[in-house]
Amino acid sequence: MGIDINFQKSIDKRRLVYKTKSIVADYIITYIGSLFFIVLAGILLATKITVMPLWMLALVVGFIIWMIANATFFNVLIKVDGLDVNSNRSDIIKVLNEFFHLNIEDKGQMIIKDVKLSGFIHWGRVVTVLLDNNSVYINIQTLGRADALSFFHGFTNYLKSNRIGRRFTQVQLQERLK
Repeated sequence: MGIDINFQKSIDKRRLVYKTKSIVADYIITYIGSLFFIVLAGILLATKITVMPLWMLALVVGFIIWMIANATFFNVLIKVDGLDVNSNRSDIIKVLNEFFHLNIEDKGQMIIKDVKLSGFIHWGRVVTVLLDNNSVYINIQTLGRADALSFFHGFTNYLKSNRIGRRFTQVQLQERLK
């Protein structure tokens, strides 16, 4: 996962923006797949099938909503306000080590990125944190087969990023009270 992140554009747009365009192919495949199910649902609704089971319609519509949510939240950066860059860096490293049992060291970096490649029976993960002035931006992505980004986990990764952001806020609050 050696894809470079455009730091300033990512912060401005509050989404991960990559310097390379190879990720665009992944987006196109995802949107074409989602479009396929939208067209399929339209065909099912437009035809005069009187015996179409309600569960099938609910399943197709639910899947479409899930794919749109995943595509929407896939690259979203969760912004969490903190104290200052140095304490933000040490606290987010502490929280990431707590959540994922990582061994990230504080080297003064403004982009923290940890990649766990997928294995035979488990998903991989990419954790990206951007540090800017008094703010921390968090994103988690899941890796599937052949370590390709998985668009099926966008919404759940968004929720995980929010949970990490809340824990970071708690750690910062504890630090302020010391």
